[in-house]
Amino acid sequence: MWLVLAAAAAICNPPGQELSLLVLDSNGAAVRGAEVRKWSDREPREALLSVTGASGSVTTCVPPGMGRLVVYAPGFPPTPLTPQAGRIVVRLECLTGSTKDGSYRFCGDVLNRLSVRD
Repeated sequence: MWLVLAAAAAICNPPGQELSLLVLDSNGAAVRGAEVRKWSDREPREALLSVTGASGSVTTCVPPGMGRLVVYAPGFPPTPLTPQAGRIVVRLECLTGSTKDGSYRFCGDVLNRLSVRD
């Protein structure tokens, strides 16, 4: 295990920059499985840098000149951010209402409150 940690630390040696994120929903709950990717205005999504764990946290290395990043999580609109030193707290806002394809998206406790009937 120590070898894995040492290898991860070596990746962030200059000129790379360590990026530490905490991803929360609008109620302050941790968002597990949020993807941190290079920002792109087109699909498919750009290179995956990391994914948040159960605590909503992730630490990854960002190469120099990476520019803007984006956090993707199911039920939330993509949230762009600019890498910076220190821990960044990203708050995802719930996406509700009609989408382009006519469907509805819900997030957080809204899904838990929906009644599903046969």
